[in-house]
Amino acid sequence: MHVVTDLDAKALLIAQLEHREAEIARRLEKLRERHAQYPNSVSSRQVAELDVESRQITRDIDGLRRALDPAQ
Repeated sequence: MHVVTDLDAKALLIAQLEHREAEIARRLEKLRERHAQYPNSVSSRQVAELDVESRQITRDIDGLRRALDPAQ
Protein backbone atom coordinates (compact mmCIF):
# COMPACT_ATOMS: atom_id res chain seq x y z
CA MET A 1 0.00 0.00 0.00
CA HIS A 2 1.35 3.41 -0.98
CA VAL A 3 0.95 6.19 1.53
CA VAL A 4 0.61 9.58 -0.09
CA THR A 5 2.87 12.04 1.67
CA ASP A 6 2.58 15.79 1.77
CA LEU A 7 5.52 15.95 -0.65
CA ASP A 8 3.75 13.58 -3.05
CA ALA A 9 0.60 15.68 -2.88
CA LYS A 10 2.54 18.88 -3.57
CA ALA A 11 4.41 17.29 -6.47
CA LEU A 12 1.12 16.08 -7.96
CA LEU A 13 -0.42 19.52 -7.54
CA ILE A 14 2.58 21.10 -9.29
CA ALA A 15 2.13 18.72 -12.23
CA GLN A 16 -1.59 19.52 -12.43
CA LEU A 17 -0.95 23.26 -12.24
CA GLU A 18 1.76 23.07 -14.91
CA HIS A 19 -0.71 21.32 -17.20
CA ARG A 20 -3.30 24.01 -16.50
CA GLU A 21 -0.68 26.72 -17.01
CA ALA A 22 0.17 25.35 -20.47
CA GLU A 23 -3.52 25.14 -21.37
CA ILE A 24 -4.09 28.74 -20.31
CA ALA A 25 -1.02 29.90 -22.26
CA ARG A 26 -2.42 28.32 -25.43
CA ARG A 27 -5.85 29.86 -24.88
CA LEU A 28 -4.34 33.24 -24.04
CA GLU A 29 -2.27 33.27 -27.22
CA LYS A 30 -5.34 32.48 -29.34
CA LEU A 31 -7.43 35.09 -27.55
CA ARG A 32 -4.75 37.76 -27.98
CA GLU A 33 -4.53 37.01 -31.71
CA ARG A 34 -8.30 37.15 -32.05
CA HIS A 35 -8.48 40.36 -30.03
CA ALA A 36 -5.78 41.95 -32.20
CA GLN A 37 -7.82 41.17 -35.32
CA TYR A 38 -11.27 41.91 -33.89
CA PRO A 39 -10.90 44.11 -30.80
CA ASN A 40 -13.93 44.38 -28.55
CA SER A 41 -14.73 44.69 -24.87
CA VAL A 42 -15.55 40.99 -24.43
CA SER A 43 -12.26 39.72 -25.81
CA SER A 44 -10.40 42.42 -23.90
CA ARG A 45 -11.99 41.23 -20.64
CA GLN A 46 -11.27 37.59 -21.47
CA VAL A 47 -7.61 38.34 -22.17
CA ALA A 48 -7.30 40.25 -18.90
CA GLU A 49 -8.99 37.48 -16.88
CA LEU A 50 -6.82 34.73 -18.38
CA ASP A 51 -3.70 36.82 -17.86
CA VAL A 52 -4.55 37.20 -14.15
CA GLU A 53 -5.24 33.47 -13.85
CA SER A 54 -1.97 32.64 -15.60
CA ARG A 55 0.04 34.85 -13.26
CA GLN A 56 -1.71 33.36 -10.21
CA ILE A 57 -0.97 29.81 -11.31
CA THR A 58 2.68 30.74 -11.88
CA ARG A 59 2.86 32.17 -8.34
CA ASP A 60 1.21 29.03 -6.94
CA ILE A 61 3.68 26.76 -8.75
CA ASP A 62 6.63 28.84 -7.55
CA GLY A 63 5.35 28.70 -3.97
CA LEU A 64 4.92 24.93 -4.10
CA ARG A 65 8.40 24.50 -5.57
CA ARG A 66 9.86 26.61 -2.75
CA ALA A 67 7.99 24.44 -0.24
CA LEU A 68 9.54 21.32 -1.79
CA ASP A 69 13.06 22.78 -1.83
CA PRO A 70 15.03 20.98 0.90
CA ALA A 71 17.53 23.86 1.11
CA GLN A 72 14.93 26.05 2.79
